[in-house]
Amino acid sequence: MKILKFLIHPVNTGISTCFFQKVKMNLKYNQSLYFILILWLMTIIYPDCSGNGSKKLLGKWKVAEVGIKGMEITYEFTESKIIIESIVNKNIADSTVEDAYTKIEENYSIERNSYPILLLKAENVITGDTGNYTITIDNDKMILIDHNNEKTILNRMKIVTNNPE
Repeated sequence: MKILKFLIHPVNTGISTCFFQKVKMNLKYNQSLYFILILWLMTIIYPDCSGNGSKKLLGKWKVAEVGIKGMEITYEFTESKIIIESIVNKNIADSTVEDAYTKIEENYSIERNSYPILLLKAENVITGDTGNYTITIDNDKMILIDHNNEKTILNRMKIVTNNPE
């Protein structure tokens, strides 16, 4: 066996070790190219894995159907908070309802970004309660499913400016 190893050793076959070092370098170079190619293909197949879905979440959203006449509920998504506001106008609502305003703030983080579906983990700033939201975004429409599996449909609010021009 030692004789066989001696015969195929690079020095004894007349092949320089420099040749083997070049082959090793070319293999490392090729592996790097394959790795870069795979990353490039992944960005084509999964274009929003980079977090673009979370950018589409930002802004103010209004609940489409509230169920109480005169009530409006909005969700505002910032980079790290969800601000939920509900407003009841007694002039529009039933006579038994008083004017009311409620504001809830939650910190959130994106657990999974598989645009158009996002999984958020939220924590109430005051109570510390946590829960998950599954959000599906389709242009200016959002379907939000909370930890109780309740589905809410929201529409993106248009920003109106009072520009005299």
